[in-house]
Amino acid sequence: MKHQWLWIIRHGHAANSLDVPDFERPLTQQGQEQARVVGRRIRSTTGAPEFVLTSSAPRATATAKLLAGESHAVVEEQEHLYMASVDTLLAAMWSIPSDIRSAIVVGHNPGVSHLANLLAGQTEYRLPPLGAVCFEVTTPWEDLGSSPLHVSRFDKPSANVP
Repeated sequence: MKHQWLWIIRHGHAANSLDVPDFERPLTQQGQEQARVVGRRIRSTTGAPEFVLTSSAPRATATAKLLAGESHAVVEEQEHLYMASVDTLLAAMWSIPSDIRSAIVVGHNPGVSHLANLLAGQTEYRLPPLGAVCFEVTTPWEDLGSSPLHVSRFDKPSANVP
């Protein structure tokens, strides 16, 4: 099986407001700009994403669409991925179509950090907003989580600022 790419990414920097429920918080201008930069970096590193799985929270969905850019990737929003556990995130990833070569998962902490740690087989990652871990996947999507994956790249937001 040829290798595939999986990016685990925390949503971009969101507005903090007491007037807006957490689920509805939008991306800030900084979060939007950083998401565009990370999206360009993804396309130059592993090619255009083909599938983006995201929480339906506005900040995650906006991040996902900005990461996909002009790639024509399928962006699939799933409400149950808002503040999802590792098990829920894994189950969602197992449904990535088998012909997809490059996928992105956009979500929230602590779930996405725990997922990155599980997939890497270590407990090093605590993803800040737009923190991204890229994995080289050599198994079918439905086998994710059964053994550690090779970490190809880890980006923090400070490295993503234009």
